[in-house]
Amino acid sequence: MRILAIDFTKGILICLMVMFHLNYYGTFMPEVVDPFVYSFHVSSFMLISGFLFKPEKAWSGFWKSYKYLLLLYLLFNVTDYVLVSTVGKTLGASSQLKLGWYDLLHVIFVSPAGAYWYIHSLLWMYLTYWLIDKLPINKVGGSRIVLLFVAVWAININDKLPWNIYFAVGALMRVLSKKYDNKTEIFMPTWVAFIPLVLIALFATGYPTLSPTGFATVLCFISLMMWFALKFESRFVKFFSYIGQNTLPILLFSPFLTILSKLWHRFCAFDQSEVAYGLFSTTLVVALCLLAAFVWDKLRLNKLFGRNLYVNYPTNEN
Repeated sequence: MRILAIDFTKGILICLMVMFHLNYYGTFMPEVVDPFVYSFHVSSFMLISGFLFKPEKAWSGFWKSYKYLLLLYLLFNVTDYVLVSTVGKTLGASSQLKLGWYDLLHVIFVSPAGAYWYIHSLLWMYLTYWLIDKLPINKVGGSRIVLLFVAVWAININDKLPWNIYFAVGALMRVLSKKYDNKTEIFMPTWVAFIPLVLIALFATGYPTLSPTGFATVLCFISLMMWFALKFESRFVKFFSYIGQNTLPILLFSPFLTILSKLWHRFCAFDQSEVAYGLFSTTLVVALCLLAAFVWDKLRLNKLFGRNLYVNYPTNEN
């Protein structure tokens, strides 16, 4: 069952991810806005992923979902690697890779290209947490959650510990939410969360991800977004919840599309801050990602992976 407040939050987060993977040519967006957004948007995504994951699934159910994500990861990550290593310089890619078997295996198993590190981390943590849940130990006292924190720290997947640790935080919050009838109550949705967010944005230095300030920023952001979704069930909220239901295809296709943003950058030259360029590019890239996912399913590529990639826009009846 979908949770509107979570889907809305995910929709906002994925749009921020696209916006700050664009190539900017000024300083305002990458040097002023970018550091604050990066202090919470990936971490919030990771926390929600941990919160939504169900380790109690039997092997058949777990493997069905896991295989789907694994196959998509392999296809898109390898495709991105081949493109970057062959024509990346021509396309203006920010990173350069060498084409070879060793580098290919390194990209798949150790250090994925671009944004695909997020899926790589999820694959490791899903499997790790599912295996931990199956250990013959008492659930009382949160021993499984403790082991998950230790495993995330010990493995240090992708060398992304400051972000990956939020998956374990989300898993912990899922356990704690069992005492609530409405699971989103664990996030304490409130407009008051706006105040510390503003104070952190104005006065914090460095915006460290793995710090009390980082945790406060993530929790306040999620709290504020969920409050907004629950308070204003408008077309705006429903639209971004629809975006939130399609975060996977946006994550998969956006690395191939953000690089095209330089084609229309000159048309936004009137705005020196590049905010207009960022908003327009984000809107266009997200729309193209959704179109690509829709075409993907229409071409019956979904049959190869066992599941649709595109989620239809929710109607009023839903």
